[in-house]
Parts: sequence; structure tokens; C-alpha cells
Amino acid sequence: MKIKFLLSVLLCGSLAGCSLISVEHKTRYRDAEGYFETDLLTQIRLLQTTGTWVREHFGSPWSVSGGAAYEYPEELQINTWRFQREKQKVTRVFLIFRSRHLSEQYEYLHVITDNDIVVRAWRDELETVDVPRIMTALGYKRVRAAPAEISENAALPVPVTDISEGASAEPARNSAESPATNSL
Repeated sequence: MKIKFLLSVLLCGSLAGCSLISVEHKTRYRDAEGYFETDLLTQIRLLQTTGTWVREHFGSPWSVSGGAAYEYPEELQINTWRFQREKQKVTRVFLIFRSRHLSEQYEYLHVITDNDIVVRAWRDELETVDVPRIMTALGYKRVRAAPAEISENAALPVPVTDISEGASAEPARNSAESPATNSL
């Protein structure tokens, strides 16, 4: 009887320092080259980070769109990287039960650069970007494409100018504090 009592006291004493149930959450990102540290995503700073830095740390973009394709200035570029996000949940009940749930989902990092400076960066689950909507939100105006050919007899096109007060040749850009330019 005393031996059973001593064994139960020792067992309770050893369990007192242990947690009976533990739940662990872990999120990791993987690209074509393998896993990378998630703090790299938070190092992208608007109007400070260069597109070259982003390409050095994340490799070649999954897709690239130029502003000229959508009638915006040529120096605008939209780069998209595709990552696989892994969320893992591990539940342990003291030495008896262990459960592991892993969910994998693609996530996209979209970076807009103007003359190789990041003006907008965000992550979402959408593969494509609504370029006209984003450019309008950032304050960029469409530029007219030059005609492909001009014959000798054709009248030269008259340039369209904005004569409203305060108009500028430079595209209007929102400041870093603007709600339209949220950082990661």
C-alpha cells in the first residue's frame, strides 16, 4: 500500500511541472528555392526599398507587368511573386495523443515600382492585379500611346494637355501615410 502511494506521489510530482495539453501554431513560407524567413516580407518599406533589393531576396518574379502595357508611364513595373504558405497546428495531450494539421495555400506578393523604388507592396491570395484601379488609387494618370505610323498626308495629332489649375506633368503620388499605400 505504501509503495502504491509513493509511486502515485512521484507520478503526480513529475506531472506537476508538465503541461497536459499543448497547442503549437506555426506559419512558414516557401518559394521555388525553399523556405525563407518571414521577416524579409516586413523589410519592404515604401519609398525606401528598391525593386533590385526585392529581386535579390526573392529571386525572379513569377510574373511582370509593365505600366506601358496599360497606358501608364513606362517606368512603372508590377512584379508578382508566388509563395506557398504553410500553416501548421500541432496539439499534444500528455504522451497519449498527438494531432497535426497542415494547410497549404498560395499567397502572392505584389510590388509596384516606379524607377526601381517600391511605391506599393501587398500580399493577398489573388494571382492578378487590377492595374487601372491600383494606378488610379496611387494617383497615376494614363498616358496616350504614340501613333504607330504617321503618313505624310495625315494631320499630326494635337497633344492633349490638362489646363486645369495646379496640373503637373509628374504623376500625383500619395504619401507613405496615405491609406492607399499600406505597407506589408
